[in-house]
Amino acid sequence: MRIRGSGTGFDDYGGEKNRSDSFRKKHRLGKKVKGVLLKRVSNDMAWVSIDGDNLLAQLHSAHQEGARLTFIIKQLVPDIILKEVFEHNTATTNALGLTTAFDASRALFESRIRSMHQDTGAAFFLPGSDNFIELLAANKTLYMAFKDAANCAKAISVDLEARNTGRILYQPWLVPEGRRQSTFIRSFSKTERNPLVEAIIEFEHNDLGLVRAEFLYKKPKAVCKIKLQHLGRSKSLLQYLINRIHPDLAAKTDFLGVTKLPQSGHGGILTELMFRRD
Repeated sequence: MRIRGSGTGFDDYGGEKNRSDSFRKKHRLGKKVKGVLLKRVSNDMAWVSIDGDNLLAQLHSAHQEGARLTFIIKQLVPDIILKEVFEHNTATTNALGLTTAFDASRALFESRIRSMHQDTGAAFFLPGSDNFIELLAANKTLYMAFKDAANCAKAISVDLEARNTGRILYQPWLVPEGRRQSTFIRSFSKTERNPLVEAIIEFEHNDLGLVRAEFLYKKPKAVCKIKLQHLGRSKSLLQYLINRIHPDLAAKTDFLGVTKLPQSGHGGILTELMFRRD
């Protein structure tokens, strides 16, 4: 992360030279410093406050305003260069940082794709990974936003797999009309050739609220149950899904119906996984 000039419109944070000089007087090379993200300026630029000095910084990871950040001072002259580090003092702190980063990067990707929709009047994308890949290939900015969200999901998976819990994927092409999609996958055996596998596909929908499709699969059969935050359209949803599922998969899948998502699940699968410590 490189600290640099203020640009225009942010004079209330003080002059560039005064801010930099004040920071240099207080700190030395190699020192660890903590700061707070005050205001995002663009996708990779933000104002941060470090020990009372407000500085414009270039960030290389997604954070929400108010996030507490930790840096190592790598250079003070001619430019101030800080390297962001991630604290792992407690499991909860690490979990909060991982989920916050994923939430922020996922929201940024969704904002960009919806902005494209408003500009063009076209659908976001059609269901299926091929169409989604074509969309990313045609727009580098959108691709980078998706890559950031996917990498954040991968970081969460590293934490989950260390606890033999499973892994998280970001697969927005599964539910083009949904928001905040995530997929959880867990195998109940690492040695069995045909293990029992659990998969949960979760997303938010304007009418249904939080939707969770839960699968258990052991070749060649699977069972599926759908849980909704709002049950008002459960019958029409189930009929919609049955009519569109591939015949081969339908023949091998037992649908156990649609039920109401319990209050304990309203925080989402990530909250349940990351903040539940056995």
